[in-house]
Amino acid sequence: RGPSNEDPNHYHCSLNHVPRRAKKYDGLDIRRGLSKCHSILGPFPILLFGDSNDAEILQYVTYMAIAVSLASVLQAFMSRTLFEQFRLEQRLRVQASTDGLTGLLLRNRFLELAQRALADMRVQRKPSCMLYLDADRFKQLNDDHGHAAGDAALTALASCLRAQTREFDLIGRIGGEEFALLLPGVSLQHAQDRAEKLRLATHQILRPDGPLTVSIGIAECQPHGETTEHLLARADKAMRQAKRTGRDRAVASGRPDWLQDGSS
Repeated sequence: RGPSNEDPNHYHCSLNHVPRRAKKYDGLDIRRGLSKCHSILGPFPILLFGDSNDAEILQYVTYMAIAVSLASVLQAFMSRTLFEQFRLEQRLRVQASTDGLTGLLLRNRFLELAQRALADMRVQRKPSCMLYLDADRFKQLNDDHGHAAGDAALTALASCLRAQTREFDLIGRIGGEEFALLLPGVSLQHAQDRAEKLRLATHQILRPDGPLTVSIGIAECQPHGETTEHLLARADKAMRQAKRTGRDRAVASGRPDWLQDGSS
C-alpha cells in the first residue's frame, strides 16, 4: 500500500539527508591552498610540495640565506648607529653642563644639583655649607703674564679643589676665577676647617709671580626657607669681606638678615 497517511514531502525531506559524496581535490586545488601560505612562509611551501625542481628550491634557499645575512648586517649597523648617537648625545649633555677649561660644573648645573642635595639634607635634618672661592690678584696675573698663565692657574686650582673634596661634594665654576663648593652634611665648624686646609693647599700652586692664594667665604644653610641662590649669595658676600680684610683667608658668614629681623 502507498503511504496515504504520510507527509507528501516525506521523500523530498529524506533526500535532503542523503550523505553527499566527499569532494575530490585535484592538484590545482592543492596548489591554491598552498598559495594561501605564501604571505606567511613565502613561496617555500609551493616549492616544497608543488611541481618544483631542485633548481628552484636551491634558488629560493640561496635567496633566503642572502636575505637573512643582509638583515643581520643591517641590524648590527643600526645598533651601532644608535649606540654612537647615544654616546654623542651624552657627550653633548656633559659639554652643556661643564666648563670646557676646568671640567667643573657650570653655574646653572651647579645650582640645580645643589638644590637637590640641599633638599635631601633637609629631609635628613643634616647641615650643609657653601664655600665661595676667588683667586687673588687674578687680573694682574692675566695682565702681566698673559691668559695662558691664567688658564694654567685655573686648571691647577680646579685639580686642587677635586683633591680636597669628597666624592659627593659639588664643585662649580661660577664665573671667571670664582668657584663654589657645596659640602652636604657638614657643619659650619667643619666647613671652616675644610676651608683652611683648602686655602693652604692652594699655596702649592705656583704662578709666574709666586704662589696662588684664594679668598674664601663660608655660609651655612639655614634649615628652613633659604634658597640655593641666597646661600650662594651669602657665601659670596663673606668672600668679599675676606678680600677687603687682606685676601688669602677664609671668612664665615653671619646669620641671614631675615633671621636676625625675625628674632628681634
